[in-house]
Amino acid sequence: RSPDGSPANRSLGVVAFSLAQQTAIQDLFDELVDGDEAVRLAVGALEEPVLIKNLESIQGDERATMLFSVGYGRDESGRMAMNFGPMNRAGGERRLNVAITRAREQMLVFSTIRAGDIDLARSGASGVRLLRDFLDFAERGTLTPPASAPAGGTGHAGRPDALEESIARALEARGWTVDRHVGTSGYRVSLALRDRAQPERW
Repeated sequence: RSPDGSPANRSLGVVAFSLAQQTAIQDLFDELVDGDEAVRLAVGALEEPVLIKNLESIQGDERATMLFSVGYGRDESGRMAMNFGPMNRAGGERRLNVAITRAREQMLVFSTIRAGDIDLARSGASGVRLLRDFLDFAERGTLTPPASAPAGGTGHAGRPDALEESIARALEARGWTVDRHVGTSGYRVSLALRDRAQPERW
């Protein structure tokens, strides 16, 4: 819900990276609306038409909730091309900035890749670097890596209480790396376990 208590989904939009991705999303959305009366009624009740645009065409448009779609992936051999359309070109960072500021109240990120999939050694484009930083922020809720996250803080309960600390110690005794009170928002995750295969992830 928005600060005034009204549903944040009273208006919806989607930002895709490319025209091809925009078209694919539009086609799927049209098919969904055409095939489901309940969806058609719900969409018709929104305060504004559902918006589906791409990075190149989104400027000036806003919705209460924006869905940000990042649709890239690895090829058959598992290689990531490091080609992110507008992000690879001059001014890509400005396009990304415009796209991620189109939500009046909330943004939801849907991505086929994670920040760690972007190899900055293979692309010097500032737009690609900022895309990686944005995805990292979307994953972690902070711009700093988890290793630098404070053990305590101003989260939902301050420093870990006795029960949390007892659970954390028991998990650590079993070989887990535990971060305490993770996040930067008003509510933090009490305990987060590092992925054993990829320690930079929870």
